[in-house]
Amino acid sequence: MSNKESDALKDLKSDKEGFLENQKPSADPKKKPQWKKFYFRLIGGSLYYYKNEKSPKANGVVQLAGVKLEEQQIEKKSAIILSAQGTSFIIGSTDSKLVSDWSSSIKANLSKPASNLELKGEVAKMGIMMKAKKNIAGKAATSSLGKSVMNKVIDAETKKLLACIRNLVTVESGSSALADKLERNAIKIVIKSYFLWENKSVPLEEFQKVEVPLKQALRILLAVYDNISKVEDPAMKTQVLDEKFTVVAVLLDNTKDILTKLVSPHMKPKSIGRINEIFQQIARRDFLLKCFSDDSLHEDVSYTVDFIRSYIRNS
Repeated sequence: MSNKESDALKDLKSDKEGFLENQKPSADPKKKPQWKKFYFRLIGGSLYYYKNEKSPKANGVVQLAGVKLEEQQIEKKSAIILSAQGTSFIIGSTDSKLVSDWSSSIKANLSKPASNLELKGEVAKMGIMMKAKKNIAGKAATSSLGKSVMNKVIDAETKKLLACIRNLVTVESGSSALADKLERNAIKIVIKSYFLWENKSVPLEEFQKVEVPLKQALRILLAVYDNISKVEDPAMKTQVLDEKFTVVAVLLDNTKDILTKLVSPHMKPKSIGRINEIFQQIARRDFLLKCFSDDSLHEDVSYTVDFIRSYIRNS
C-alpha cells in the first residue's frame, strides 16, 4: 500500500473491513451472473472495494448518501442490494452472519459524510453506481443480446420513469404511437451513449458537460413542483408556470445541442434524429404546462419528480 493511501486510511479509520463477493452480470444472457471476491472497507459514508487487502487503490466505491439497502437471498448466498439513482450494487456471502453484520454496519453509516480515497482510473470519476458492468459492453455492442442488455443498462426504476414519461407524452400529444416511439428512441440512445463511454470513445468528462444545463432545468422543475401550490392567484400561477417552463425549455434545448454535438461523430444520422425527436417533444413549454396542470397526470409527474430529486441529490 502506498504512503499516500496509508496516510489516508489513518486519517479515515475504517468502520469495517473484510472480504465479500460482488455479483457481476454475465456477457452471455444464458449464463447466470458471476460472483467475484473483493476486499471491502467501510469508511464513513463510503464503501470501497479492493482486489485484496494489500491493494494500494480501490477498484471502486459506493457513496452511501441516498442509497436504499435491502437484504435478499440470492441463490445460496445472503446478499445486500444497494440501490440509488436507478442503479444497484450487490454484495454477499454464504456466511449469513457475516452479511448481517455488514448490513448493520452499512445502515449505521448511511447518513455519515462520504470519504474521498484514491481510486483506479475512470472508476475514480464514475464511482461504482453504474448502469452496467464492463464485461457486457464489448459483446453487447455488436451482438443481438437485445432485451438482456437493456435490462442490465436500464433497471426497473428507470423503466418506470420511462413509462411515466410515455404516459405524459400520450396524454399531451394524444398519440400513444408517438409516445411508444419516443420511449424506444430514448432506450436506444441511453444504450448507445453507455457504449460510447464504456468503449472510451467519449470520456466521462464530456458526458458531464451535458449535465450542466440539464441539471439547471431539473432544479427549476423541482422548485416549481415544491412551491407552485403556494401561489393562490390563478393568473399569477399561470404567469409563473409560463415563465419558468419557458426557461426550462431553453435549457433542455441546450442539453440537446450539447449531446448532439458530442455524439454526432460516433452515431449515425438516424440516431441523431432520434435525439432531436425526443427533445422536440419534451423541451416545450406547452408539454410541461400540460403535465403540471392536468390532475390525471399527478401520479406520473410525482414519480418523475421523485426520480429527479434522487438524481440531483446523488450526483
